[in-house]
Parts: sequence; structure tokens; C-alpha cells
Amino acid sequence: MKIVYDDSGKIISFTQFVTSNDLYILAPHWFTIDDMTRYYVEEKKLIRKIPESVTPRQAKLTLFNVGLLSQVESFIESIQDEAIKNSAKIEWNNAEEFRRDWPLLNSIASELNINKATLDALFISASKL
Repeated sequence: MKIVYDDSGKIISFTQFVTSNDLYILAPHWFTIDDMTRYYVEEKKLIRKIPESVTPRQAKLTLFNVGLLSQVESFIESIQDEAIKNSAKIEWNNAEEFRRDWPLLNSIASELNINKATLDALFISASKL
């Protein structure tokens, strides 16, 4: 099977047949039609998109699985300003989604020395749960 993509790298089809004008790569054996929206092509390589958001369940399970959940919760508890701490607790416990661009998330990542690449990997891992 082949993955056909456009000039921007967006995957436009998953097929056996291509024309001479098509940009395409060979699909890995595990690739399915559902993966078309999860990946893009760059320099003839399949690249996993970083999810913009995950559910709190996905995020917390991933953090637990890599041993970071207790550190995140301890950080929130250690916030000195009561108003900021209470706001952070409300967001952490009641958010419908955890967004990659969420200020609280980026503050936590910075405090725990989690770099952008690691945070991206955590989001990818969480999105698979």
C-alpha cells in the first residue's frame, strides 16, 4: 500500500494505485486508514502529529505510567499563592481537556524540567490511550 500526500505533506489517500504525478511513500505494515489524520509526510518520512489536546484521563494515566503524576500534583500543592493554587487545582481536577498550549501545563513542565520534545512525546503517548 502507498500513502499519497500533497506538497504540504498532508496525507490525501491510502491506496495501492498511484499516478506518475502523485507524491507517495510506501506505507508501513501497521498503517491504517485511521492513521491518515494522525500523521503527515516530511522529506519522504511519516511523522506523527503532536495532538493539540488529550483528555485528563489520558494525561494523568500517562503521567502515572512514567512516574510523573505525583510530582505534578506535588507541584500544584506547593504553589505559595493561595488564589493561584486554588485556580490550578480547579483547572487540574475539572478540565475537559488538557491542551498543549495550556499555561498551567507549560508552567508545570518548566518547573519539572520537562522539555518540549518530552512534552510532545507525552502527548503522543497519551493520545494512544
